[in-house]
Amino acid sequence: MTEQDEQLRMLSEINESFKKISDVLTNYSLMILEDGWFFDYSIPIDSNFQDIAKYDKVIFNLFMEKHFEDTIDKIEELTIKRFPKREKIIRKAIMCHKNGDYEVSIPVLIGQADGIFREMTSKEFYSKKSNIKAENIIEEIKNDRFKEFSLWILEPLKQNQLISANFKKSKDNPDFLHRNLILHGEDCEYATKRNGAKSLSLLNYIVKVVYDLYISTDMTEMRDFVLENSENKYGL
Repeated sequence: MTEQDEQLRMLSEINESFKKISDVLTNYSLMILEDGWFFDYSIPIDSNFQDIAKYDKVIFNLFMEKHFEDTIDKIEELTIKRFPKREKIIRKAIMCHKNGDYEVSIPVLIGQADGIFREMTSKEFYSKKSNIKAENIIEEIKNDRFKEFSLWILEPLKQNQLISANFKKSKDNPDFLHRNLILHGEDCEYATKRNGAKSLSLLNYIVKVVYDLYISTDMTEMRDFVLENSENKYGL
């Protein structure tokens, strides 16, 4: 076998390994989305936690709620750093959340997440229109060789039936934070601590994860995330 053949073999193995990891993480990010949570770099991805996410919903949801409650200050500061014109609104919304005024904080955070996504991408996070739907950004960046292995992280953008569910369809996913029902005044029971944490999860996903993949040229956090997790952690 020539040196070139050996390099091609190694490259093929690396690509296959990335594909396996990507497939596992795609399923994982969509699994947690079913409970209304969006992926964050710092949540566990090992096979044990994946089992908890799948089979022990009580523990899983308690963990996710605590995770986003514990990182609320970081979410606030990153949002303001990257989108400073929204500082006044974000600080007031976060303050309302901390005070337990979820009736106010949740609609504001959902609305700001929507506006930030549109500001970044010129697409609509909740839209079903083919020309402006959120998942279109995947097509824009999929040919970037450095980012293509991270596209699994944008899979939630394809799940428009969850994100933009109407009143009737939302009953199929009662644990999801349904934007339309809240902002159009159909859901009057949304104001809970857990839903507040889910609105933080959404904001964090757009401000940190989508921003890093779509806007930023600094992929340090994504790189560290990949390097710190071996194949064994993915349950492969």
